[in-house]
Amino acid sequence: MIYRFQETELKFQSELLTRQKGERLFIWVKKNRAMLKDMKGVYYYKSNTQTIYIGKAKNLYQRMIHHCKEMLPHLCSEIKKQRDKKWIDAFCKFSEKEVEVYFIEVDDEIDRQWLEKKMQIEHKTVFQHNIQN
Repeated sequence: MIYRFQETELKFQSELLTRQKGERLFIWVKKNRAMLKDMKGVYYYKSNTQTIYIGKAKNLYQRMIHHCKEMLPHLCSEIKKQRDKKWIDAFCKFSEKEVEVYFIEVDDEIDRQWLEKKMQIEHKTVFQHNIQN
């Protein structure tokens, strides 16, 4: 991926972390907690050629656990089901589909915010953010 910032061309390399279906993705995330908890950057989910979601994390494990629960509502508490209904509605339809998880390492929070917004503007996702240019 190449993005421009002022007059500088910035290149970002995404890494495929895993390709799993719902329950298997949840198991993979739990099994790889030690690796994922220290990962800071921008991540995105794809199913087939469709980008599902683009987000940023300073602890990728925590973010992925939340998304797995939204993909698998039977793992959610009743409070979460009510509070995060829009997320659950967006993610749960992918529980039986193969989902690819990609990651771009970005240490700085401001840089993560910038890259996340650039990617959200470029890609239409299943869950649309309120994006301001």
